[in-house]
Amino acid sequence: MGCCNKPAKPFLPVIKMTRQAVEGMTLKGFDLYDIAAIAIKESNGNPFFMPQDLLLKANLNALSVGAGVKADDFLLYVRLRHGPNQGSIPKFRFESVWFKQLHGVDPGHKFSKEKRALLACSIGMCQKSILYLTWGHLDYLDDRHLQQFMSDPFMQLRQCAHDLQSLHAGREVPMDLAFTRYNAGASREHVTEYGKRVEAIAENLRKEYADWAPA
Repeated sequence: MGCCNKPAKPFLPVIKMTRQAVEGMTLKGFDLYDIAAIAIKESNGNPFFMPQDLLLKANLNALSVGAGVKADDFLLYVRLRHGPNQGSIPKFRFESVWFKQLHGVDPGHKFSKEKRALLACSIGMCQKSILYLTWGHLDYLDDRHLQQFMSDPFMQLRQCAHDLQSLHAGREVPMDLAFTRYNAGASREHVTEYGKRVEAIAENLRKEYADWAPA
């Protein structure tokens, strides 16, 4: 009986979610393990903060200092308002360099402080830059669309797949460099430790989960 028991697989839910998210998509030169590796590196496969998460407190402090936003006001704005994850706080990371680039989407400072702060964050399971997302899809400047993206990890995984497709350029760019560019920008020419680490995670996932969720 014991011989047939499979060992615990902590990232199996991420693998399954990724597989479901990219169903029907054509992945050229990479696979679901590469996408899952980014989700694991960025959020440990969990798109939402726990209330007492130290990273939540650290990022709220960074927002307060960098964007002049009160923690309670930002949490009220970013907390999910609808759907099965209502009340949850999506994982976010404030990026001061993006905050300085908001003139591209809000030149007249018409948005609230909380919204401007959110636009300077990366969000969710794969820590997608909200600012970069709105450059490609201006409708995401609408609060309803922002809430939809933050509340839907499957949408976040699909967006990650699209980003990797572009960055990998159908095998023309090595995966470790594609991962680097996902994290540090498309203009990066040299592989960083981030890129190497994500590639290693992807390889480990292929070995550990091949029998559970074959590509």
